[in-house]
Amino acid sequence: MLHPDTVLQFISPEIGYGVFATSLIPQGTITWVYDPLDQILTPEQVESMPEIYGEPLARYTYRTPEGNHILLWDLARFMNHSCSPNCMATHYGFEVAVRDIESGAELTVDYATLYMKPEETFDCYCRAEECRWRITSGDAEKLKEDWAAQIQGGLLRIGEVDQPLMHLLGNGHLQRACADHGVPFQLSLRRLF
Repeated sequence: MLHPDTVLQFISPEIGYGVFATSLIPQGTITWVYDPLDQILTPEQVESMPEIYGEPLARYTYRTPEGNHILLWDLARFMNHSCSPNCMATHYGFEVAVRDIESGAELTVDYATLYMKPEETFDCYCRAEECRWRITSGDAEKLKEDWAAQIQGGLLRIGEVDQPLMHLLGNGHLQRACADHGVPFQLSLRRLF
């Protein structure tokens, strides 16, 4: 489920739609959580689908480390790529804001964090200062330390900000994400409970 302070807006014919903040979403805010309405599609299910589903699956799903496709039911499926994203995915079914997202700003994620297949590439339209122009699956290996540091920064603030999606977070997911990124779990809970 996507953070409630968001709205869908048209950007351009080239990009399509995007998700924008309707109020300040501070660094450390959980911006998206996997929930029971999101569909898990196994590689076998995806392979057996008629060709007509290929483009929607490529556009509106992300891949897990196990190779499953997750079809998002809400506006999260419209989150666009940026080479300088303000949201980062953890391995535990949630994303966190890695910097403040001002009201009116687009929520973005780096698609290379979403387990692209080795042969997958796409041209980037984000035009961020750090834009890589061509996104490949190899970007994940090159950028994983930078991404980990950004996630750590978000997790360090997670207990300082309101968390309207916290109740959807799976049992132990926050603890494991904190452990992976060297964040003391008790520190992350300062304001949550």
